[in-house]
Amino acid sequence: MRKLWILLVFVLGVIFTGSGCGFINGWKLDYGRARAHIEESNLAERGKEFVGKKVVVRGVVKQIDFSEEENPKIILSHGTECQFGKMKVMAERIKVGDSVMISGILVKGKDEKLFLNPAMNRDPKAPFKP
Repeated sequence: MRKLWILLVFVLGVIFTGSGCGFINGWKLDYGRARAHIEESNLAERGKEFVGKKVVVRGVVKQIDFSEEENPKIILSHGTECQFGKMKVMAERIKVGDSVMISGILVKGKDEKLFLNPAMNRDPKAPFKP
């Protein structure tokens, strides 16, 4: 029985490792609690302490970018990029000028700029407590 458990844990470890961080970040996005609610205008100063964590960002849509087939992006008014990945249908429902709340995993880019990857649109009637 003990050997069966060890084998099961090993197989699950291989599966999780093989799927990469995408699995872990997807799980955090779906089931994790948001560590902060941040207005997009304050993201640059307040967001650094939440890199790698799930956050909710409220802002206005400035641009929608479908140039990368596998990774649609929503760009908010202060330049925050929200990468929707496989959730293209969700990104297509958003319009330029919409006020949105987007939850996602906060990531720091090469140029120290913060963005959300993966990201998904949140119900605009949901509570938001900055």
